[in-house]
Order: sequence, then structure tokens, then C-alpha cells
Amino acid sequence: MPINGLALIRIHSTLDNGQAVINGLHVVNESEGSPPDLGKLQGIADDFATLAVTPYKAMLVTSATMDQITVTQVPDPKVTPAEVVLGASHPVGGGGTRTAGIGTPGPREACALISLKTAAASRRFRGHNFVPPAQDSAPMFGEVWTGSVPYTTAINGWVTFLRTGAGPAGPTWTGSTLSSYQLACYSRIAELQSVQSVALVMTVTTDLRIRWLRSRMRGTS
Repeated sequence: MPINGLALIRIHSTLDNGQAVINGLHVVNESEGSPPDLGKLQGIADDFATLAVTPYKAMLVTSATMDQITVTQVPDPKVTPAEVVLGASHPVGGGGTRTAGIGTPGPREACALISLKTAAASRRFRGHNFVPPAQDSAPMFGEVWTGSVPYTTAINGWVTFLRTGAGPAGPTWTGSTLSSYQLACYSRIAELQSVQSVALVMTVTTDLRIRWLRSRMRGTS
């Protein structure tokens, strides 16, 4: 059986050169005694899309597209051969809403990082997410992204949104399904050892050091 109450949200987008950018976030409903079924997976995808599309597109340049949101069960890594998991999707489509600086192109791989922090002391429960690339060198200042520019403003908006799915008081996400789920960090290694493998995210922060995104051309191996 997949892991009880745990789901993986993936946000799929594509840059103008065909590079795929996929961001993954785990959410959990700790009161669930079974894996989320297809109806709940679809509910999470639909609710998340309603809330997430606008702040996520703000990070994407106008030449990039936000393709879809997929939500899947999380398989138990102790089960071999690998079990089949259910998944649902919500198509999005349409370009980003951020305009990159004219005449200041930047490496498509250069991006910022957000950190997902839990109350657990273990390094297993320190999550992070590479956000879409700036595609603009103007915000670069040495080793960091500068403060008040459209790219960092959009990242801060995304972090503000994610914080509504975290915190000691629980999530304040709206939606008939998503409101029961909270952002979490999941450790596959811990699950293999049959110890606690999920920790609730307490806060989300921005790391403006320049990072480098690993990505692939669509249609390649």
C-alpha cells in the first residue's frame, strides 16, 4: 500500500527552449488511515491550482509556460517490485507573467532556493525547492539575487503562499480537499528503516544565493 495520508504535488512548467522545470511538494493529512484515493488526489490538484497558479506564474517569464499540476500517492519503498500508485492532474497552460530585462539575458539554469523547515532536528527533514530560473542577469549581484526586483518579489509571493500550507497552527489553505492537508517533508530513507518518515513543515523561507537548476530538454532521456 502507498503511504497513508501522504501525497506528492508536482508543478510542471517549460522554458522557451524546451527545458522542463518540475517543482515537487509533499502534503499530508495526518488523520488519514489510508492513502489518498483518486477523488482526493483530484481534489488536491484542483484546489492547489486555484490557489497556486497566479503566484507561480509570477515567477515564470512570459516566454515560459505553466503546463499542469499533478498529484500522486507516495509508494512505500519497502515494497518490491514497485507498486502502482494513483495520480491525478489539473491542466493549466498559459505563459508566465514576469518580464525579463531587455538586453540582460541570464543563464537559464540560474535560480533561487526556498527552504521548508520542520521542528525535527534531523537533516532528513530539511526540505528545499529550486524555483524557476530568473532568465535575467540584472538581478544578479555577486553570489546573490538582489532585493527589490521582480524576480525576488515573485519568489517572496510564492513563499507567502506556501506558508498558508504550513505552521504550528496548521494549514489555512482553502478548498474542500486541500484544507485538510499540510506541507510536509518526507524521508524515503526513514521509511525504508520503518521509523518516522514524515514531518510537518513549520515555516518556509527564501534563500537568495544563486543556485543552479538541473533540467532536461523535453523529449530527451
